[in-house]
Amino acid sequence: MPIENLKERFHIRRKINAQVLHNIARLWHLGSQAREQQDLLDGLHPWGESHRLKFDNSLPFLFLVLAILTFFIGLMIQAYIAFFWSLLLCLFYIALYFATYEPKERLHEIIAFLEQRVTALKYQLHFKQLPQYLPFHSQSLLILSQLKQSFPLFNLGNASNQITEYASTIWQLEGQRHQILVFQYDYINEAPINNQKNDPFKFKQIEESRWGVFIFQVPALGIAVTNTRRSFEEPFTERWHSSDIYINQHLRIFGQFEQQLAHNMNPALSLKLSDFFNEHQGDLIYHTDKEILCFLGIKNLFEPQKQKLEIENISHLRGHLRTFRLAHYEKLKTDLLTLLQEEQ
Repeated sequence: MPIENLKERFHIRRKINAQVLHNIARLWHLGSQAREQQDLLDGLHPWGESHRLKFDNSLPFLFLVLAILTFFIGLMIQAYIAFFWSLLLCLFYIALYFATYEPKERLHEIIAFLEQRVTALKYQLHFKQLPQYLPFHSQSLLILSQLKQSFPLFNLGNASNQITEYASTIWQLEGQRHQILVFQYDYINEAPINNQKNDPFKFKQIEESRWGVFIFQVPALGIAVTNTRRSFEEPFTERWHSSDIYINQHLRIFGQFEQQLAHNMNPALSLKLSDFFNEHQGDLIYHTDKEILCFLGIKNLFEPQKQKLEIENISHLRGHLRTFRLAHYEKLKTDLLTLLQEEQ
């Protein structure tokens, strides 16, 4: 009987989706309790129950198809049966669709949460926390503002310049611990819109982002380097020219004083800067008197490496989290540590 088959299908679907919801609840608990990445991976294997992470929405889509068919059939037979009854039945099927549909957003939310937890645990990134090197008696917004003002890099927007996301961590280099602040910098440019009425009060906003790091406890060399063809503001107004034609063609190097540049820009540092900027596009500044280095680039340091795997069960999820990595962040960290190694 069709009714019996529908009842059986409804029962199976409800059981499947209940198990998926149970798995999601377990994942929320597991992610919040994990203290290391391996804790999270160990909690996913063995799982011991249904591994499914995909809702069964075949029945809701059946109701949606029936609603569409009912609507068009009602249009065709309205000469014989009042369209009101077809529309009423159509609305009934639509109501069943919304009542039985399980949104995928629940799965997307838990996967995003676990990715964030892996990011924090694997890379020891403490989001919304400032490095211990900075004074904690001051507010975060004030400290971030002071850091921006210390480097002539955060003036790309004429309407807004904000560090919207940041995370602190520690990098080890030859036994020395460097305090690090990884950040996202968002800026907005407003440009007037040309129109027939020449209305000067209409603007369009262009929003863009850059990503970078502040590295603390590094030598204050007073050097600014870029391969973006930009110029720097005070105090980096003295241009330095290398004896290497390739470096002069691909890098623009500035400092505060000619004598200081000549002393700090030794051949080893020049070569390391050239190698670094062969891999990265952006701006790098050693502060003039504070022991801080800042790099600002175009690659999203918080963006995970893309994976083609579609996550439909716990095994897929474990494989995804096991291979999850911030490729741009890892590359920048390796290359900056190589650059700093010369200065130890």
